[in-house]
Amino acid sequence: MLLNLFKHKTLFMMSLIGMLFLVLGNPAHAAVQKGPYLIYPGINTRMMVLWQLDSTQSCSISWGRDTSYALGSAVTSENGSGTYQHQHRFTIRALTPGTKYFYRVNCDLDSVGSGSFVAAPPSNATRVKFMAYGDTRRYPADFDAVNSQMINTYSLDQGYQSITLHVGDWVTNGSYETDWANEVFDSFYNNTSEFMANMPINGCLGNHEGSGGLFFKYFPYPYKPGGFYWSFDYGPAHIAVIDQYVDYRPGSVQYDWLTNDLKKSTKKWKFLIYHEPGWSAGAVHPNNTDVQQYIQPLALQYGVAITFAGDNHFYARAAVDGIQHITTGGGGAPLYTPDPNSVNVIAAAGVHHFCEIEILDNSLYFTARDKNGAVLDSFSLSLQAQHHSIKSIVPIIKPLLLHRHIP
Repeated sequence: MLLNLFKHKTLFMMSLIGMLFLVLGNPAHAAVQKGPYLIYPGINTRMMVLWQLDSTQSCSISWGRDTSYALGSAVTSENGSGTYQHQHRFTIRALTPGTKYFYRVNCDLDSVGSGSFVAAPPSNATRVKFMAYGDTRRYPADFDAVNSQMINTYSLDQGYQSITLHVGDWVTNGSYETDWANEVFDSFYNNTSEFMANMPINGCLGNHEGSGGLFFKYFPYPYKPGGFYWSFDYGPAHIAVIDQYVDYRPGSVQYDWLTNDLKKSTKKWKFLIYHEPGWSAGAVHPNNTDVQQYIQPLALQYGVAITFAGDNHFYARAAVDGIQHITTGGGGAPLYTPDPNSVNVIAAAGVHHFCEIEILDNSLYFTARDKNGAVLDSFSLSLQAQHHSIKSIVPIIKPLLLHRHIP
């Protein structure tokens, strides 16, 4: 009996020592707080991958043209201290434009996330597809539903796994980490996490992003000094991102930059992204007169086809001197009721939605869809080959006018 008791005590002690070894000798694996997700840094041979953990861990990223991830790998380190603690960024380089890649992030030898992307098109590409939306704040379930339909779009047509433009107001209060964690990066919302892991999102600053400190942390585009504005090419498209919370009146640094930027671009199709629309369908926020006075003349002079804005939480399209002014503020924010009789407005819909844009050389096809995939509005544009100016606007279908208000 004493011998059996000794054996039992010995086995118990060995088990206890084993458990202590597992606890003390193997540190807890990191939990992913955000990501991985993608942003396009404006060079068609590069893609940036970002993620954030809850503790300091050793991480690596691998990538390739299939899920063997055999093309390259790198060890990553934390981006910084303070608010940047436990955040990792890595830019994959030497990509072949227009080629699909897969990537995987490992931390402490465990996979913590993976995804895919298509490198930006060659500079001489004449065809491209992309999407746009904004005002994704406040209701992450609605944001998740919109992202689900956008996943469906690129699943059915791989050409749309390219880039998405965002018109600002990503979160309710951009100065609070909790809003970024709960409204953009909450892993409970699988569609949003999947979308951001497989689609780079390039966007502008909204008024709800506050001073932009955390916005810059999570979306570190190569901004120009003194503001959150910059531009990039994407195949046949040139896209200029405007910061409406830095002076953009004539004579300002940003105005001069935008003038020179549009003037120098040789792309057939030019687009502007900013938050507050010059022409929209009424509701809570009035038309921005600075856009009307300062941006519209530049857009006319240098052949801008479409401007994308948000701020008003609905879809609206206004046509002014041939330029299409799109309000796409229905990404997840509380909806407003649009006024379809507003000046220059052609279509309006008070629903959560997103936009699809397809360029085929001198023709552009635009479709706005709600979160269930129903078409809200659709039109086409045609360019004069020599002057890159809008020649005609041909409605494809009669716009569907929907009015719904959610407080």
